[in-house]
Amino acid sequence: MNPLHDLKEYQKDLASAIRLSNSHRRNKDDNLINQPYREICEKYGKCFIPGGLSWEFRHHHIAYCELRGRTRDQIEIPGEKNLPNNNYVNEIKAEWQVKINEALCADAS
Repeated sequence: MNPLHDLKEYQKDLASAIRLSNSHRRNKDDNLINQPYREICEKYGKCFIPGGLSWEFRHHHIAYCELRGRTRDQIEIPGEKNLPNNNYVNEIKAEWQVKINEALCADAS
């Protein structure tokens, strides 16, 4: 199993939940708005505050791109007041780097 593929699948699920919540928000139905969040919580065991999915996606996207060798300037050029949380990006990268190393060790043996 490729950990980078798993990270990309996680990003796709977050993006789907964001799209669903945005379309349901127009209906003003709280149950429909919260459904994508509940699905993500159940699938990954993590819960996010509403509106936090975009923030979560952004930081996972930065970590994913950096793990693949991109520089921060190639990924995004944020405004002064919209800088990413570097500590959180580093936590994500460290978490996934462990999974990548485990996969490489399993493949080598």
